[in-house]
Amino acid sequence: MPDKSFKFLHAANLYLSHQLVGTGYLNDDAQKVVQQATNAAFQNLVEEAIAWEVDFVLLAGNSFDETDESLGARVELLAGLSLLHAANIPTFILPGQADPYDVWHRMAGLPNSVTIINPQSSDLFAIESGEGSKEKLIAHIGTVRSFQSQPSRNSFQIAMTATDEIDEQLKQQSLSGAVNYLAMGGNVRQTVESSTGTLHAPGGTQGIIATDIGERGCSLVEVNLLTDTNQKPSIEIEFLPVATVRWESPIVQTSRFANKEMLSKQMSQALEDVQPQPHEKLWLLQWTLDNSGTLSSLLQEEKKDQSLTGLLRHILSVPKEIQIHSTYQLRPDENSINQLTQQSPLAESFFQKIDERKEALPEQLQQLMASAGLQENNRTKELVSLIKNLNPDKIRGHAQQLGLDWFSSIASSKSLEEE
Repeated sequence: MPDKSFKFLHAANLYLSHQLVGTGYLNDDAQKVVQQATNAAFQNLVEEAIAWEVDFVLLAGNSFDETDESLGARVELLAGLSLLHAANIPTFILPGQADPYDVWHRMAGLPNSVTIINPQSSDLFAIESGEGSKEKLIAHIGTVRSFQSQPSRNSFQIAMTATDEIDEQLKQQSLSGAVNYLAMGGNVRQTVESSTGTLHAPGGTQGIIATDIGERGCSLVEVNLLTDTNQKPSIEIEFLPVATVRWESPIVQTSRFANKEMLSKQMSQALEDVQPQPHEKLWLLQWTLDNSGTLSSLLQEEKKDQSLTGLLRHILSVPKEIQIHSTYQLRPDENSINQLTQQSPLAESFFQKIDERKEALPEQLQQLMASAGLQENNRTKELVSLIKNLNPDKIRGHAQQLGLDWFSSIASSKSLEEE
């Protein structure tokens, strides 16, 4: 194995021009950021690749969603790949479930520095660095199948897969010594090390739904090939954030009688480990407030004046360039509910029905969509995706809070009448 160092950028799940789901109502500026989020993440990725002067780029699955039928995704993809081509950075792309190989195979206008790897093929591709007489072989790349069917070569071996699911068979196949680096796809960032190689998934470049929490980006992989072929190559992986929109789902155990200042302090503590990243323009914070008690009126005020968000921004020192959009799910304490159910048979029936229907609701909505006979388009696909990702516990909590407000108001009115 030659004594040489090189670096590459590894990304997955670009989902170009795909729209984020479940953002809720946003102002115009935030909506523009959301609409461009996946494309902006790819633009940032390309800029990072050029700035770091990487030797090549790997895109592991789902660069776009073919069912979106998006011309914008093609335009954005070709623009980014052309910039990499102009910087003499080759790109190796493994299609995934959302962007099948036959679609890539028919795509016109791809730069000649782009290699599309057939997931079903055993072909191996050489990766070379340098130009002219200084050009040197640094790696071979293919699928896991490629290295099963062909003998090991005197170079760094990279296998690609579009999944982030690591089973024992994949471990054995990939880390048997034939593969030095398994470039994985999928949405979950993870790394598995062994004595012979490294499995790594960078996770999606941009969170699409509310469960895609945390910083999102790609990976810069630096490899040091050692002269002694019996030694494992040195592989260092660095996270590069490229997402413009960040999802977080913090949970706060509130005081029943908390005021705005107390609540903002508790909320900031829930986010104390969240650090702003260079490319971020919008934080979508989906709060869950436990034991919320009488906080609903306070949060109604927040919708009008955004003073709680202002306090939060100040405490966390969030740059003004990053917009903050918060939604709140109130989960009332069980003691308050129990008191109401003991006082009112109607309240008891209400909360009992909520518990009974909690798990069935998403399935009922899917059945309703199917029976409606709606024409399949991007909008209906988004609705189906949204229904699949519904959180029954959040729905239950919201319904409980509404019930608590209603029945508490009724109980207060009766007390006043009695007085």
